[in-house]
Amino acid sequence: MTQVYFSESFPAIFELSLESFLTVTAKDLTRGQQAIVASFSDEKLAGFFAERGVVAGERLSVERIAPMGDPIAIRVADHLLCLRKREASAIIVRPEGV
Repeated sequence: MTQVYFSESFPAIFELSLESFLTVTAKDLTRGQQAIVASFSDEKLAGFFAERGVVAGERLSVERIAPMGDPIAIRVADHLLCLRKREASAIIVRPEGV
């Protein structure tokens, strides 16, 4: 963990970790990008996703993104799941190849 100090006149201290830079949500992925599901930010949606096979440790990939960016289609295991950005933002992932 790294602490960053801006100056004495600006007393804020920010704690940065490598994991905070490498962890994003499913809505942040680009078409064709693959990631591993790390966790969920919404407990209710976590149950919804678990029923559809989206669980921690599972690999997902973004198959399609609508022209305006909402909804997106993700492939999990052998099926395609279409999600709104709000729903996709609840899936915290670790992109592969980073």
